[in-house]
Amino acid sequence: MLAGFSNKSQLIEVYGIDGSLYQKLSLNVYVGHKSLKKINLNYVSVDQFKVHPYLGYREFNEIVKNRIQHGKFRSNFELMKLHLFDKLKYRKILPYLHTNDSEVNR
Repeated sequence: MLAGFSNKSQLIEVYGIDGSLYQKLSLNVYVGHKSLKKINLNYVSVDQFKVHPYLGYREFNEIVKNRIQHGKFRSNFELMKLHLFDKLKYRKILPYLHTNDSEVNR
């Protein structure tokens, strides 16, 4: 489950929405980060990660293993050090992740 859109262009990823329908819809769609449900990298389990469409089993398994071996993530930027995905995919998943214990899922 994606848990919200962080960018209008993600509408193209929805089954049944082609380029022309996207053009019509995008004029009437507002996307804001406040509606996203974020995953806390420091507490999520492999099973909870499985529902996110942008991350595969190998990726979320490595994230959880790294956390167990090296402790909590201090920031989302530490994911880049794991070399699990390229910069484009990193930018795509970044809005859905957080490491701050005080941040509330929205």
